[in-house]
Amino acid sequence: MRTHELNNLSKDSDQLGHGKVELMNAREIKEVLAGRIKWEINSIPSQELKDVAICYYFGACDLIHFARDIGFFSKEQEDYFLSRAITAYKEALKNQSERK
Repeated sequence: MRTHELNNLSKDSDQLGHGKVELMNAREIKEVLAGRIKWEINSIPSQELKDVAICYYFGACDLIHFARDIGFFSKEQEDYFLSRAITAYKEALKNQSERK
């Protein structure tokens, strides 16, 4: 998906919800996407239920792969964030076993 297509999706969404159109440039989209990925990853270790941690993990992975697919992340960035997601998930499992 190209940046202009993402902008069109954003525009369509805004028109449906608010009647106002606000386009994001590529840098803004990248910042929002990276911020969401970091939020997902940082949320994983604090999850008390394994199933919830798995949801956050897969949510982060989906966003990471999406960022790579649309050219916002290099292969190295994709690998870095995937590694962080795996580490966070392992930490969640460790935290869950310590609570038992």
